[in-house]
Amino acid sequence: MRYLKKIGVDTTEYSGRFMGASWYAANGWIAYEGALPPSRLNIVDGAVVELPEPEREVPPRVFSKLRIFEQLDSLGLWDAIGPQIESAGGEYWRLANDIREDHPKFSDVLAGLTSVAESNGIDIGEFLARCVMEA
Repeated sequence: MRYLKKIGVDTTEYSGRFMGASWYAANGWIAYEGALPPSRLNIVDGAVVELPEPEREVPPRVFSKLRIFEQLDSLGLWDAIGPQIESAGGEYWRLANDIREDHPKFSDVLAGLTSVAESNGIDIGEFLARCVMEA
């Protein structure tokens, strides 16, 4: 059995020696039999409430410009789309070795890639997955 208490905005777990159920009740500690950490618990109206697991943020993918080129070249599409990508990416495209999917210039590049992919029956998601930089 674990005992919890709300202190400010945090739910805290009692970590001292066992004091007896009446002592805990008299001092505002609430019994909890679950296994979740205090960060996943809240106390509302004198009861322990289990909170859902927080959503994990997925970091933006980073694409290798070389892999984008290699993929397009192997499909025979670089000559058709390369100049458009270089124009859309501008100086950023010319200077960078990689490109993050959350960078504003990537949306311009992605528009061109998506258009060419769709017109050639290529799944853009699979294409981009092959262009992710290795960790």
